[in-house]
Amino acid sequence: MVKKRINGIKTGKMKRKCMTAAVVTAMLANMFTAPGVTITAYAAENTAAVMKMAKTEGTVEVSGSSGKSISLIENMKLYNGYQVDTKEKSYAWIELDDTKFAKLDAASRTEIRKKGKKLEILLDSGNIFFNIAEPLADDETLNIRTATMVAGIRGTSGWVEVTDDKKVKISVLEGNVEVSVTNPLTGEVKNDSIASGETAICAIVDTTAAQAGNTGNACDIVRESFAREDIGGFVLQEVFSDNVLAEKIVEKGGLDLRDLTKEEVETRLISDEVKVNEKLAEVEVAMGGQEEHISTESVWVVEDNAPVQVAQLPVNPANDVPAQPAVPAEPEVPAQPEVPAQPEVPVQPEIPAQPEVPAQPETPAVPEVPATPEVPIEQEKPVVPDTPDNSGSGNNGSNNNEPSNPPQTPTEPQTPPAAPEPFGETGQVNWSYSAQGNTLTISGNDVMGNYDENDPAPWDYWKNDITTVKIEDGVKNIGTSAFLGSSKLTSVTIPDSVTQIYAGAFSGCKSLTSVTLPANLTSIGENAFFGCEKLEGINIPAGVISIGSDAFSGCAKQEHAYFEIEFADTRANWGKFGLSVPFTGGTNPVIYCTDGALGNGWELFLTDTVKELQITDKKLVEATDYYSTIINGKSTPSTPWSKKADEITSVVLPIDITTIGAYALSYMGPNDITKSVRVNIDALTKLTIIKDNAFHSSAVTEVTLQPSVTTIGSFAFAGSNLTTLNF
Repeated sequence: MVKKRINGIKTGKMKRKCMTAAVVTAMLANMFTAPGVTITAYAAENTAAVMKMAKTEGTVEVSGSSGKSISLIENMKLYNGYQVDTKEKSYAWIELDDTKFAKLDAASRTEIRKKGKKLEILLDSGNIFFNIAEPLADDETLNIRTATMVAGIRGTSGWVEVTDDKKVKISVLEGNVEVSVTNPLTGEVKNDSIASGETAICAIVDTTAAQAGNTGNACDIVRESFAREDIGGFVLQEVFSDNVLAEKIVEKGGLDLRDLTKEEVETRLISDEVKVNEKLAEVEVAMGGQEEHISTESVWVVEDNAPVQVAQLPVNPANDVPAQPAVPAEPEVPAQPEVPAQPEVPVQPEIPAQPEVPAQPETPAVPEVPATPEVPIEQEKPVVPDTPDNSGSGNNGSNNNEPSNPPQTPTEPQTPPAAPEPFGETGQVNWSYSAQGNTLTISGNDVMGNYDENDPAPWDYWKNDITTVKIEDGVKNIGTSAFLGSSKLTSVTIPDSVTQIYAGAFSGCKSLTSVTLPANLTSIGENAFFGCEKLEGINIPAGVISIGSDAFSGCAKQEHAYFEIEFADTRANWGKFGLSVPFTGGTNPVIYCTDGALGNGWELFLTDTVKELQITDKKLVEATDYYSTIINGKSTPSTPWSKKADEITSVVLPIDITTIGAYALSYMGPNDITKSVRVNIDALTKLTIIKDNAFHSSAVTEVTLQPSVTTIGSFAFAGSNLTTLNF
């Protein structure tokens, strides 16, 4: 090792003595004068327990296993049975962890399936790109499945296209994929392994021949190579932004995409949009052709002498065909713009003329429809393709066949039902809701009930109205998913009698700005405050011994905000909170992090003796080039930890990073030439590039570089306290 003393660094100039290696001299020159080299990040290695919606673009809809729509929040978890639907010019990125993700193309639909570490993405329609940068562990599985095909993904990238219900294409950019195709009618299965640069066309070939006994034609896998022009724009977009992936593709598959340009990607995206529009137009035409098979007649249910339009029923050939001649009478509909003549309800008396239908004695009450403000109801009729106008004499025949149907359909249309009683029981305590003040009150001397998406809390009817929750003294817990998705909730009162806050209790409460946790609290469940975007801090009482995973993930999402967690005791056992930095001393610890996701990005730990920044997400150092701006007369980097940078005395970087980005650790440490900040750069055995201004004006005083370092950018250590550089 060569050890040299460096002076004059504070002004950006450096006096150099002879080095034993020419490369060292070149690197030192680059530190202050030469332009640096830009390297795109490698993927990070954090392990995620569940799938998450990393980001979306355009219109993306998410629904639960019950089909109920779910409001999107940043980094929202995707549970088993969740469905993701993208519209035109819209995309969704589904992240398994920092090294594994999938991107759903425009006009696509998928469903998430998960059981433990067995993950599956069911692609109903459209296209999906996958990039598994790190091979799966032996106990992990990831399948991409369609109606007829399943592909086992372990450590590769490529994309899947659902052409129609009989044909699926899977293309592999790098790596290998095991593919299986099944004919659902015959049960025949074919398997194959697809290599880099290949497309597998998985097809259900000839079901009629198969049913005749020629099962060899039931399904097939045809392998062929693909070219640059065969790759969709949504895939090229990901390759263009990931140099590491582009290198892998040329190395393993021979296809060179390293020269992709932004213009080429945008052109391909536009071309793809045209294809999507054409496909959607074909679907609309196909659906339009079905109109002749859909009844245009309305079903009416009479309740309290008031007709309510509830549904449309398909034509029943056996019963309705005789009445169909009356349908030609629909042309008479134009004649019925004389709806004013409808006051001549004499036409409707024909309905009473239907006394033959015993089940419709109430129908005679229909003549009273005029008396009912039939206008609002008649105004609804045009909304249902003019069917009300056809319900005169032409409906008399078909209505005879319909009385048995209303019991099947009225329940849905008659929703939303009348508001439920605004009070009741939850678990062993009581609840009440007051519309005046939009306040929900929980009272009693026992425990609340637990709920979930499929079995919501009894106050779910007012979920989007509640602004205040008052939990009275005596209540012992806050139940699972109790206030899930209460998007307008801003104020919560929690008494000291509450000792447990269960999983997801306040998840998705986007308007919640502050919470005071009770003094006797002992545990906070997973996802308890997940997605509380305006919540920027929490004080953890001394008695808390358990905090679940992602308890505060997705918090502090305002611009330039960070999340602050303050502990009320001097606890040394940080492991119980899932924190990877075990402090052995210090009082009144405070943790700052990007969005409340401990262990998933960065944390700044501050006590009276420890002031350490730990960065766990490599992308924050490798893939991000920051910049410096003047704020209140002071140069300030755009790093997420910049507000507290001058308090930091120690920085721990991921040991496998290859690049330190521009300004990543600039202005780090006390603004005092007598003080210093310690960075574990000597342990970074894979580090190759230090970019421009990486340590600009930092308090780092001594740096030891590993032999792996090949490039140091301009002004990398300019203005810093650096006095010694070891090679």
